[in-house]
Amino acid sequence: MPYSLLSYPKPLFFRREAVFLGVFQSLWGGGRDWRSRHGEPKNRRQLFLAVLSDQFFSLMPVNLLFIAFYIPAVLLSVYCLLGIAAAAEGGAAQETIGYMNLWVLGMVPCITLTGPARAGMALLMRNWAREQYTPPFRTFFRGLRDNWKQSAAVSFATGVVPAGLWYCYLVSSGNGTLETMRVLMLLAAIAYAVWLLALQSAYTLMVTYELPLRQQLRNALLLTLMKLPTAALIFLSSSFFLLLYAAFVVLRPEMRYSLLIVPGLYYLFIGGSMTQLIFASYANMLCDKYLSSKDA
Repeated sequence: MPYSLLSYPKPLFFRREAVFLGVFQSLWGGGRDWRSRHGEPKNRRQLFLAVLSDQFFSLMPVNLLFIAFYIPAVLLSVYCLLGIAAAAEGGAAQETIGYMNLWVLGMVPCITLTGPARAGMALLMRNWAREQYTPPFRTFFRGLRDNWKQSAAVSFATGVVPAGLWYCYLVSSGNGTLETMRVLMLLAAIAYAVWLLALQSAYTLMVTYELPLRQQLRNALLLTLMKLPTAALIFLSSSFFLLLYAAFVVLRPEMRYSLLIVPGLYYLFIGGSMTQLIFASYANMLCDKYLSSKDA
């Protein structure tokens, strides 16, 4: 796609910091070992592996900070899903709907809260994915502080849409003649899926370019549509442990609660920061190829 279809903004300048060697990383030194075995990275996949090897243990303390912003969403989800399961097994339809209403409405502020944290992680992981090893906590809070308005607005929209789809479903399910509404709901669900794919790069664009929010989202959506198969593959790969859990639940539904320990431990120790590193590496590729003539 020609550059004229995308904004070509002036990148923000971030001062290169001293290399961060965390307590965990210093016990390993994996990145130097990767280069001693494979040499300098020759492509973006090798660069990602080198960064991951170098920073693997440093991702863990950052992950604890990041997932702290998700605690309200997790607690609300556990409470509501357990209530929905119990009500559904007891045949209490109205109680099930009540728990669902509480969930979709309560998730709006919970998801909004995670937006600034994702901006902070986007800045940190963007730098680390470029092998600019800036101090983690200072960089995280700088990204949060400088981009909290835009990121909170995006996350608010992310939380509102499922609530809107749910209430549209309630209305359409109560009237069998509203086939048009059901078709519109399906189209809205597809559009929301594309929105979620666009968020994989949107937060990195926010912390990299000084643009109005509308232009940031326009660029993120255009880039996603241009690379839709790649964006879908990135989403699936970053959700590997959730998909693995879903597959096991299909095979052994009676173990659905005990199997939660697999994705639970993964996201508790490293999953959040690992996912953001994958997103940042993908977004860096998009920025370098389509938006920037040189590194920001």
